[in-house]
Amino acid sequence: CRSKHTRESAIPCKMLPPPSKRSRRGAAQRRVLAYMDALPCAAQYETSYAHRAVVTHTVVAAKAGFVCTASENGHVKFWKKMQRGVEFVKHFHAHVGPIADVAASFDGLWLATTGDDGAAKLYDVHAFDMACILRTKRDAAEPYVPGAACWLQTAAAPTPRVALAAADEAAPIRVYAAPTFALVAKLRVHASPIVALCPLPPLGLVVSADARGVLECWRCADGPRRGGDGKGAAVSEVPAEAPGDAVAYRSKLDTDLYALAKTRAGPCRISASSDGARFAVTASDATIRIFETRTGRCLRLLDESAAAIDARRGAWLLRSARGAPPDASDDSDDAGPMPEPAATAAAGEE
Repeated sequence: CRSKHTRESAIPCKMLPPPSKRSRRGAAQRRVLAYMDALPCAAQYETSYAHRAVVTHTVVAAKAGFVCTASENGHVKFWKKMQRGVEFVKHFHAHVGPIADVAASFDGLWLATTGDDGAAKLYDVHAFDMACILRTKRDAAEPYVPGAACWLQTAAAPTPRVALAAADEAAPIRVYAAPTFALVAKLRVHASPIVALCPLPPLGLVVSADARGVLECWRCADGPRRGGDGKGAAVSEVPAEAPGDAVAYRSKLDTDLYALAKTRAGPCRISASSDGARFAVTASDATIRIFETRTGRCLRLLDESAAAIDARRGAWLLRSARGAPPDASDDSDDAGPMPEPAATAAAGEE
C-alpha cells in the first residue's frame, strides 16, 4: 500500500532556526517515503530505456555483438545483442548538443562519436567505458569542430586509427591513433567541407563526400606520418593516396562520381556493402544512388520522394482495382540504369 504523509507548514517568519537533528532525520524519512511512493505497486511491471529525444544514429557491430544508438540531445546508449532481442547495457551523456557522427571500428572493439560541442570521444566496447576525450575546439593545435568520422582499420592493418573531418571548413582529414588520440596524419582530399565518410575495409579504401556533392575514393597509408610530440605541430599535410589497382578507372571523368554535383544535390550519408563492392549515397533530393566501387558507375537510382511514392502507390491501387496482378517492372522503370546479370556476376567475382 502507498504511505500517507503530510507536508509541514512553513514557519511565517523571516529568520528560520537552524535545523535540529530531529528535523534532519524527519527530512531523510520523508525522502525515503517519496522513493517508496514512486515504486510500482503491481506484481509485474516494466521500465523503458528508450531515448527521450529523436534517435539520429544507429551503429551495429556484428563481430562484437553490440548496438549503439545516439539521439539529438547528445546521449549515447549501448545495447548487447542477445539470442532474443537486445539488452540495455550502459548510457552516456556524451555531448552537449546534437551528435555529428558515430562510427565503429572494423573489429567492433572501439567506438567514436563527434559532436557539435567541439569534442570527439572514444569508447572501449568490451568494457562499455569511455576511453579518451579529445577537445578539438579547445585543446587542439589547430582548433576545429569535428564532423564526419570513420575508422581506418582492415584485416591486413588491424591498428585502430580514426579519421575525423572538420564540419564547417575545408580542412584536411585528421587521422588519430586509438586510444590516446595521437595525431598521426593529415590528408588533403576535398576542397569543400566533408559531410560523410565511409570505410571499405575489404578493399582498404575510404569513400568521402563533400558539401558540393563530389565523391572521392582514396586510400590511407598504414604507416604514421608523425614527428615530435604527436600533438599535431610536426604533422605535415599530404594528399591522400589514390585507390590504385582496387578500381578499374584512371580518371573520375569516366565515372559517375560527379552525379550529385551535377544535380546540385547535397550528400547526407554513405553506406557500403559488407564486401565493399558497392556503396549507397543518400542525398537531399530524396534519392538513393547505388554505385559500384570498382567502376565508379551508378548502378541504380531509387527515388524516395513523396511524389514518387504516391505515384507508385496510385499505380498499384489502380491495378488492384482492375484485378490485375502486381507488376514488378514498375519499380524499375524510373529507377535508373541496371547492370546486366552477367556483368553483375563478373563484378562480384572480381
